[in-house]
Amino acid sequence: MSMNLHDIVRGAIQTNLEDESLTWYRSAGQIVDDEGIATAGYYPGVTVKGNFQSEGDAALHFAGMDGSNSIIKKLYVYADNSPDTRPYSMYRLCTRSGDYFLDKHGQYWYVMAVTEDFSEAGWVSLRVQLQQVTPELNIIDSGD
Repeated sequence: MSMNLHDIVRGAIQTNLEDESLTWYRSAGQIVDDEGIATAGYYPGVTVKGNFQSEGDAALHFAGMDGSNSIIKKLYVYADNSPDTRPYSMYRLCTRSGDYFLDKHGQYWYVMAVTEDFSEAGWVSLRVQLQQVTPELNIIDSGD
């Protein structure tokens, strides 16, 4: 069993910055309508707990994003090790990706990268980008 270091420091983090409830829209891949037009599909939103923190300049430089004119943060999210519930494509069938998180202010954040994967211990760290335009999410039945 791995040690959950994030859980150990949780008390100190919560003292300065409480977790917030986020709505997670998991990508379902492309959905093709009767006219042959493909759009991105998303499963209905589920509530998860997470914590936004600043992304460092060095991390953005090494990701080739130091000239980016956008708001990029690091998002720590409680996540288990189930391949169906990890918030990124590497562990999903058909390499589905493109997840979004909706925060308490009504802002959407697009998952750009996984910066740390400790889902075996209960959490992941994601690089997310604030969306300047609200995305139109095509919500599908979870059984589709």
